[in-house]
Amino acid sequence: MYPYETSSRLSNFGVIEDIIKIVWEGSMPLELVLFYCRWFDPTPNGLRRTKNLGLVEIKHTSRLSNFDSFVMAAQVSQVYYLPYPCKNREDLMDWSVVYKVAPHGHIPPINSNADSSLGEGPTQDVEFFQEDGLDGTFVIDLGATLDSITSLVSDEIIDPKDLEELEKNLAEIEEENEAIDEEIESTDEENEDSDEAYD
Repeated sequence: MYPYETSSRLSNFGVIEDIIKIVWEGSMPLELVLFYCRWFDPTPNGLRRTKNLGLVEIKHTSRLSNFDSFVMAAQVSQVYYLPYPCKNREDLMDWSVVYKVAPHGHIPPINSNADSSLGEGPTQDVEFFQEDGLDGTFVIDLGATLDSITSLVSDEIIDPKDLEELEKNLAEIEEENEAIDEEIESTDEENEDSDEAYD
């Protein structure tokens, strides 16, 4: 998280260590939420900005030596520190990219400014609307191109070894079928003979 950037102050990035909530009782109860933070060094030794890309990087091993460790919750924005995936580059090992995220359960409003950056203040609640469908029609004309796209793969088996194996399997199946037919015929003849014996 980081405090909002103002013209008189430098942006500080840090990690929340503790959250303190102070409540004043009375006719109108008041609450104050404070974050106790571990701050990163905001100098070029601990913070890099690439303005043309909108990229902000922090050195997560750097620490701000003299600082006020508390900040009010209303003064900060939530960010995520994304480490670089390449662990073999020494120049990127201690650095993480700062990515601004919406608080849990809140969808950020659409920002029409192309120059949106981490330095913007709080956003207002906005009601979102999404169309249920698209206007117009969508037509796919495959025509003659479908025939040229499909490959002409033959299902014919032409390998002599495969043909020999198939003929062998076919012969075995025919023998099994003949044996089954003979067994059925012999069973039918036995049943007819036993029926005649009872008459």
